[in-house]
Amino acid sequence: MRIAPPLAAVPSPVLARTDPPLVAALPPEASCVDPPPPLVPLPTLTVAAPPRPAVPDPEPSSTAPELPVCDVPELKTRRPLDPAPPAFPLATRTAPPLAALPSPP
Repeated sequence: MRIAPPLAAVPSPVLARTDPPLVAALPPEASCVDPPPPLVPLPTLTVAAPPRPAVPDPEPSSTAPELPVCDVPELKTRRPLDPAPPAFPLATRTAPPLAALPSPP
């Protein structure tokens, strides 16, 4: 089954056509304006090293590191301690079976 389009005419909006402007906008003129002079003079760069102290430099000193009295290390003469017994010793309370049991086929 086909449905026919409606026959009533729907009014269309009026087309409004606008043309682009014929006179192009001119770009602003280039301007070169210097900034105004400062109200106070700018500070000048001065590098001044601090004055040297009036005392002479200290004499360099060097100290030798403290060395041990004996160059040979001591030998360890103590034996290590015996290990502590285990907290829960493994003890067998049941005797193993002495009779030979038949094995499954």
